[in-house]
Amino acid sequence: MSKRSALLEAQRFLEDRLSVLRPYLESADVNEVMINGEDDVFVESAGQMRKVDVRISETTIDSAIRAVMMLNAKDAGHIMDARLEGLRVAAALPPVAIHGPMMVIRKHARKLFRLQEYVESGAFDRLDRDVVHVEHDDGPEREKAAGAGGAGLAEFLRWAIRTKKNLLLAGGTSSGKTTLLASCLLEIPDEDRIITCEDTNEIQIQQPNRVQLEAFAPAGIGIRDLIRLCLRSRPDRIIVGEIRGPEAYDFLDAMNTGHPGSLCTLHADSPEQALTRLESLMRMAPAAANLPLRDMRAQIASAIDYVVFQSRAGGRRAPQKIVAIDGQDDEGRYQMRVIFDRLM
Repeated sequence: MSKRSALLEAQRFLEDRLSVLRPYLESADVNEVMINGEDDVFVESAGQMRKVDVRISETTIDSAIRAVMMLNAKDAGHIMDARLEGLRVAAALPPVAIHGPMMVIRKHARKLFRLQEYVESGAFDRLDRDVVHVEHDDGPEREKAAGAGGAGLAEFLRWAIRTKKNLLLAGGTSSGKTTLLASCLLEIPDEDRIITCEDTNEIQIQQPNRVQLEAFAPAGIGIRDLIRLCLRSRPDRIIVGEIRGPEAYDFLDAMNTGHPGSLCTLHADSPEQALTRLESLMRMAPAAANLPLRDMRAQIASAIDYVVFQSRAGGRRAPQKIVAIDGQDDEGRYQMRVIFDRLM
């Protein structure tokens, strides 16, 4: 059997074995499908998890995982992070998965949301908002408008992208970081060259001059390697899907050496924790292992202009808080200004 025939067979097999999940995978309301075991399937819909009446045998789950591995040219290991069209798949096999093979299928947004759609849905609104009119197209005026939320917040984000501010989008699992990142990327001019670096491709890019890079663990190619390749590939914008390790050092170094307008996401529970986590991840890089904390914070403060903290507050996936990083104080602490707080 040829490689192409094997891939087609794997695709058909996968669609057949997971056919019981089709109603959930095709539903616009379902974001994720979680297969914990044979008769233990949950879905996340409208921000709420619920168990569904679906049964899939261990053999079927195992076979589906191996089919995904084949379609992604992944080794048949015990842990997998892969992708299918419109989907991202995380999976594990025994003995890593104690109760049998498991899969989590995350659906990409079927359409890209523009910032205006956040405004129209009310996701950018504060609970008690005042309308602020912008008189001048500069930073202070844009920040002031953002504080009121709504259209002012959308205009602030457009201004930040247009003027090449570096943004760190932080938040918890399933808080909508990648969706907001995609919305921000839509504001990048078509003439800019965009290069993305991801563990598993998830970011959607519409601009014509784009290169999307994906890590390849079997060959030992990680995000750090992708960022280094990116720097040799004439980027106008560097986008890292998620900072998880020592690549934090390489990404911040890139932003501090002539690559403004870059964006990345990071798992964290607050803007403050996002900066602390960046410090910890930077320490993983040999070049930063013995870097004094004050110097490390200076590098972070110099690179990051704004931290956008995303959450599901109020039942919506939207920015909860945005802070500006204005350097350090005399004691080496970050100087942070709250630009927007959805809960105030």
